[in-house]
Amino acid sequence: MTTPSERRTNIRKQVKDIISPSLSHMSNCKVFTARGESNDLEDFVCVYFDEGDRFKKHSLVDTEAELVIRLNTKADPRSADARLDQIASYVELALEASPSLNGSVFELFNASFNYADSPSGNYSSLELTYRVQYSDSE
Repeated sequence: MTTPSERRTNIRKQVKDIISPSLSHMSNCKVFTARGESNDLEDFVCVYFDEGDRFKKHSLVDTEAELVIRLNTKADPRSADARLDQIASYVELALEASPSLNGSVFELFNASFNYADSPSGNYSSLELTYRVQYSDSE
């Protein structure tokens, strides 16, 4: 039986596998399935869960969670938002083409976004928050 932690890990990996090819033409951009920062990359993407709620109905357990895809760039602050929007377009198109993450989830949709500076201030970032619904039952 797959644990809830293993399901979350699988979903993050599915997102990475789906969006990575859409960013492969960007020579210095990588996708990670965790929070964090990279000092040697011009652009990078972090895929992680922020929070989630589990619901039990009879013997089935379903989860509704927030999956964050944080885009980061070292671009000049005057052009950072445009760079982040460009990266976001690639990510959004890739995910729109596979809204069930190859059957891993019931639903995935872009619920919100937030522009910010990275915690260290070295990057500008755009957080795309996706609502994800999936089953924790087999």
